[in-house]
Amino acid sequence: MASLMYVSPTKDEAVFYLWRTEYLYQHRVPRIAMHGLDPGRMYVGEELNRLDDSRPIPQEGKAFSGEYLMNNGLDLPDTVSPEYKAEAYHSRVIYLKAK
Repeated sequence: MASLMYVSPTKDEAVFYLWRTEYLYQHRVPRIAMHGLDPGRMYVGEELNRLDDSRPIPQEGKAFSGEYLMNNGLDLPDTVSPEYKAEAYHSRVIYLKAK
């Protein structure tokens, strides 16, 4: 796995990228801490590149504190629907906006 995150200077927006760089057979996607957020703010996430067309990730639209995201990250799904052909090497892009 590889990840990268950009946070705005005012810490009210961020974009988190997660790439699966190899095929992971029966392995979970690790939680990756999202550094640089404001620990006192609440952030709502939206997946920008939905892998399953219309199915959002379970965390989409839910609010998480910056402190939680920086300490725990998100438990992102490790699989996509069978119709999606690029399951082995897919990526996720999560946009975070402060409430």
